[in-house]
Amino acid sequence: MSMLIGSFTENGDDVAQWERYAANSSGCVLGFDAHWFYSHPGVRLHRIIYDRSYLNDVVEANLYILRRVEKDMKLNLSQEGSAFPSLFVFEHFAFKDPRFISESEIRLSRSVLRPPDTEFGLLDEGLNKYGYKIEGPFAQPFEIKQRLGPYGPTRYIELPTSYGGTLALRTIGFGLKCRKEDEARIRETFSHLQSVTFWRSDLPVR
Repeated sequence: MSMLIGSFTENGDDVAQWERYAANSSGCVLGFDAHWFYSHPGVRLHRIIYDRSYLNDVVEANLYILRRVEKDMKLNLSQEGSAFPSLFVFEHFAFKDPRFISESEIRLSRSVLRPPDTEFGLLDEGLNKYGYKIEGPFAQPFEIKQRLGPYGPTRYIELPTSYGGTLALRTIGFGLKCRKEDEARIRETFSHLQSVTFWRSDLPVR
């Protein structure tokens, strides 16, 4: 098993992230309803934890559970093909170095398989976090794609952002240095979406 991850933030008007991810505040920020992605495409949500001591407790608890499962059920969880330990490993993706706490990260994740002889080495089977088939409008597996990212080839899936008249998109915010003509063009493009609101940051950036 493997995991595909999308990183978001609960703080949509943070000066450090404007500088780092939005061309020094000349870009824009999209505000999504994270629970929409959970309800429709079926991805998991994680509010990132920055407490190192809590991570240690989780690791110890998971190791204890794995040892008990192996003993009580007489299973060899270290053998190839056992998904049980992978589920515990995936929990640790909800932790991050405390020095990143200002990001207030919300992480979306989708578990996929790593079978041999697939185009990009991954396969989505439309399974939820417990390994059961997902029911609903997006029960079909997503196509694994690949693009060239800043750190080399990056595998990804495209998540839908609308279904049955509902939208994941909620807000569009413009950086302090966003050009007026760019803002006007974006507002015009999305003006037909009545549920989307627009705002402009007044955070000073260097």
